Amino acid sequence: MKGHLVLLFGLGLAGVGQGQQLPSLLAGYLQLAPDAYRFSGYQGVLQRYQLLDPRNEWASDRLLATLDGLGLAAWSAAAGGPRLELYHHNFFLGNDRWALALAGPGWRGQLHWHDFLRPLEKFVPQAATDTFSYASRFNDDLRPSDDLRLRRQDLQVDLTFRPEEARLAWPGVRAVEVSAQMARRLGQRQFTWIFGIVEDLVIPVGNNPSRWRGRGEEVDQQKQDLAATGIFALGPANLTFLTLAGERFSNRAPTVTNADVARYDPAINTNPNTINYLADYQGYRGELTLQQQLARAWRVELSGGWNSQEQRSYTPYQQRSVHHGQTEQQHWGGQLVWEPTAAWSASIFGQWRRWRNETTLGTAAQEPRAFLLLDRNLSGPFWKKRETSQWGAMLRFASRALSLRAGFRQEASLRTLIYGVGSNAIPAERVGWNPRSDPRTLWVGVQSRGVRSLTWGARAEARQADETWSPADPKRLVRVRGNLAWQSQTGLFGFSLSGQFDHGTARPQPLGRQVVQDGNFQYWSATATFWHTLGAVQLFGVAQAWEREQDANLLLSNVRRWRPYWRAEVVDPHLQWEGHAQTLSAGVALTPWEKVTFTPSLTWVRAQGGTRSAAAAFWAFTRQDQVSLVGTLLGEWALTKGGRAFLQYSYQQVNDEVEATRDGHLHAVSVGLTYRF
Repeated sequence: MKGHLVLLFGLGLAGVGQGQQLPSLLAGYLQLAPDAYRFSGYQGVLQRYQLLDPRNEWASDRLLATLDGLGLAAWSAAAGGPRLELYHHNFFLGNDRWALALAGPGWRGQLHWHDFLRPLEKFVPQAATDTFSYASRFNDDLRPSDDLRLRRQDLQVDLTFRPEEARLAWPGVRAVEVSAQMARRLGQRQFTWIFGIVEDLVIPVGNNPSRWRGRGEEVDQQKQDLAATGIFALGPANLTFLTLAGERFSNRAPTVTNADVARYDPAINTNPNTINYLADYQGYRGELTLQQQLARAWRVELSGGWNSQEQRSYTPYQQRSVHHGQTEQQHWGGQLVWEPTAAWSASIFGQWRRWRNETTLGTAAQEPRAFLLLDRNLSGPFWKKRETSQWGAMLRFASRALSLRAGFRQEASLRTLIYGVGSNAIPAERVGWNPRSDPRTLWVGVQSRGVRSLTWGARAEARQADETWSPADPKRLVRVRGNLAWQSQTGLFGFSLSGQFDHGTARPQPLGRQVVQDGNFQYWSATATFWHTLGAVQLFGVAQAWEREQDANLLLSNVRRWRPYWRAEVVDPHLQWEGHAQTLSAGVALTPWEKVTFTPSLTWVRAQGGTRSAAAAFWAFTRQDQVSLVGTLLGEWALTKGGRAFLQYSYQQVNDEVEATRDGHLHAVSVGLTYRF
């Protein structure tokens, strides 16, 4: 069972003397909603209500669940006075959010605390016939007798200062904002990984569960951010935006290596290879944007930025190889806009962006071997630099009936990759990534205007490239989007419809031989609403449906793709993922007396999805099919001075058509009182 009790009040000084009334000194409200519930079911969508064993449940969890919906806000009735806010919400057992805010003229401080606890599924469906699956265990490797759970605590403190709101006037300065943020994250998170054959294992045999491992990883992270943003007027018709910021991240969790896991599985070697290593770093960034009106119809916009991050902690292998990690990014761009009238406008733009990885790199013959970035041989290519230039133009026309836009964009990218050497390195001709790409995009869009009851829009986009950078990057792509909405003049009826269709063709060259890959994507959604009043009875209803389908080629090979005799075969030209859902909701609001209203409502939802293939039995272990039914009865009684009392009962039932163990239902009762002074 679940209950709520809500009380809101305001404070102030009322009348004194002969009808005189002093102004209120303090205003605000207090809200309290004790919480409890009853449910049945395991995991599924109702998993959040699952009770936890005492070993993983803290003593404060029950108390905080009872204090769900606590809210306190107090502020000075005088304009510009200080303000205090305190809120707490318990979404379900072991999930609490606290927010505390203090504010005054030109400043605001906030504190956010989130405590999150959730059990994870400790199993996955069995592999289908004639297929293979390494996902065989999700229990905690480091604590074999304990199921894996997430427990995370986040603390974030923000402080913002706006001098202009404190009435500090500086010539040429429109606004200044200085913000500082300190965050701390503690707890556990789920982490799974697959061991390789050469680096980590002796030799796995068949469907060896040792290849797929899981553990509850300790989390202890800190982050600090400091940023300053200013808006300046450097001259007539000028606006300049400047941002300078710095950040620092620290990971205090212990480093886990192969040797730690090998204590629980003799098939794993004891090399000091780190697993899921997260390094400390510090970074700086700056952004500058200038907007200048040149003449009556001309405007120019210039922008640029810089970002740098440097690694501050290292793995044992990285320390041994005198490793240094650092990345930098710069970008510059501009736009020239011409607006001769309110109906016509045209613009041309250009942008240049460069990303560089300044991390130390070597070859297998060098000592120390500085290229061991992941504590192992460099099997894939190392991304050293990426430069991208982009330019284009756009034209806009707007009339009373419609708005028409069209544009063209040309992009050219050059990537510098350094390939590995040695027995584990993938040869450059087998990597599948191209250093160059040059997509060109032409698009046109139209949107209706001026008609309130009927709105519609459409957009078509065509993309073509002579060179693509990845096997999945399409050389040709056609995308069409559309939307349509109608509402009656009285507002009682309405519907909306939207959809998208994509068709792309990829022709990757570096895969040993040319393999043409075709893919389609389509999505549509429709919503219909109904509202009608018959005296003291109001009827309402909503119907919604959406569907998404995506298909691509399934490529398989019987050897690893970096071997000289590797050949890809299109096993299934239409590997299809599909998902669709339908929602029906209806209700009625009855007002038998002037201050009393009863509102029963019913909502039904069905969601289905999965992956289909003619070559493999994906559907057997990817199919999802759930039905949810929610019924609610709400009674409200209007009180004097804007208050109200209410009583609500709701029932939710979830049926899983694939796995009956995921069925469940929930009862909830809410009782509340709102009173304002």
